[in-house]
Amino acid sequence: MKRLTTAFCLFILLNSCTEVVSLEERLNVELDSDAIQQKGPLTIVAVVYKQEYALEKLTFKKEAFLMKTNRLNLQFEEKLPQGYEIRYSVNNGEVLKSESTDLEVQLLKGNNVVLAFLALANGLRIPNKNAVYLKNHFVGEEEQDDVTETGIHLFHNVSSQVDSAAFYLDFYGKNVPEESNYFARVIADGNQFNVPLNKAFKLNGVTKEYHNLRIQLVDGNGKVVAGPFNDTGVMSAEVK
Repeated sequence: MKRLTTAFCLFILLNSCTEVVSLEERLNVELDSDAIQQKGPLTIVAVVYKQEYALEKLTFKKEAFLMKTNRLNLQFEEKLPQGYEIRYSVNNGEVLKSESTDLEVQLLKGNNVVLAFLALANGLRIPNKNAVYLKNHFVGEEEQDDVTETGIHLFHNVSSQVDSAAFYLDFYGKNVPEESNYFARVIADGNQFNVPLNKAFKLNGVTKEYHNLRIQLVDGNGKVVAGPFNDTGVMSAEVK
């Protein structure tokens, strides 16, 4: 009986010393007060990335393609901690989310560049190259080269539905030269912001309605870089 009592007390002691990180703490985002741009009623502020995250990688496990429905099943090895999700898109289109590392993606005929990445539940992408899956799945009879292997591409991370308290946007660049002067041109409700590619941003001053966004990859001469994913066109985001 004495041994059981001692073991029980040790169990209580060990568990009382375990640090429990709340969901609010996981999603707490620090902003860089020195990196602010204001245009009209809108302000864009850079996000300060944390030094470490509970999960920082996605390990591809397997894929399966259902030809009858053109649906792709992707599986990753990790289990998502509380406050994390996977976000994914096809051909830099609508960004969807999954609370599981087993997800299904609807494909169309032709090129289907599937981007999946680890993110916090507030939408911010985990800034680790090992937390990204990017592959072109071609549907059809003709074999095609993977368009992600050549050319310079910019993918966006903006949801079509956004919480006004967490209107974040960030980017994933493929084949962008590290020592380049490329940047992202973000046009929000007609207000233009020029921001670096290696940071995430929070957009403040938005009202609870639909807002227009457009994201372009721009070179040092102010020209949009040629490529199928370097100009999103006008997108609509609903702020709730």
